[in-house]
Order: sequence, then C-alpha cells, then structure tokens
Amino acid sequence: MNLWNLIILTAFLISGIGGFVLLLLLENGIRLYLNSQLLYWHVEAGLALVVVTIFHFHCYKGSLNRILGVGR
Repeated sequence: MNLWNLIILTAFLISGIGGFVLLLLLENGIRLYLNSQLLYWHVEAGLALVVVTIFHFHCYKGSLNRILGVGR
C-alpha cells in the first residue's frame, strides 16, 4: 500500500469516526473528559487531511488537469 494512501486512510478514520462519536455524545447531552481530547484529535486529523490533500494535488497535477479538462 502506498504511504500516502495509508496516511490519508488513518487521518480520515480518526477524523471521521471521531466526528461521529462527538456528534453522538453532543446529541445525547453526554459530557466526558474524552470530549475535549476527541475534539483535539478530530481537528488535528482534519488538518492533516488538508495538508496531505494539497500535497497530493500538487504531485498529481497532470492527472488532475486531465480529469478537469484544463489546458485543452
């Protein structure tokens, strides 16, 4: 498996599952010490996703341009 794919998968799982758990806790009015820690890691993983996505688009700029039809 490609390293970038592994990084993207890990960040997505942390951010996605963390966000879903936070949503469930918020909707049920449950306040735990875990909430602030989970929110921290949810935001950190989301920021990592942004950085990796920008780097990925930069590396595969040619493929992205072909998909979007830029430069035809």
